[in-house]
Amino acid sequence: MVAGADTETSKKIGYLRLAMVLLPTVVIVVLGIGIAAAIAPVAGRACSTPNATTHDASGHTLWCNPTMTANHPAVWQDAPAAQ
Repeated sequence: MVAGADTETSKKIGYLRLAMVLLPTVVIVVLGIGIAAAIAPVAGRACSTPNATTHDASGHTLWCNPTMTANHPAVWQDAPAAQ
């Protein structure tokens, strides 16, 4: 019966080790997704590279352009249609 007890202990240690690897991995993935969603380009959100273009989650083209307000910060704006 001692061999059976050792097998059960080994299984428990194996599950504990698996949990110790999976838990931090899941936390890191969730944080990464949250950060990526928080900084995704959205019309009106600040940007740092003037004249850069990108696409938002809906596929619309956005353009990093200074606003016409007093301090002229660069923000994502809908890109003008190509002519």
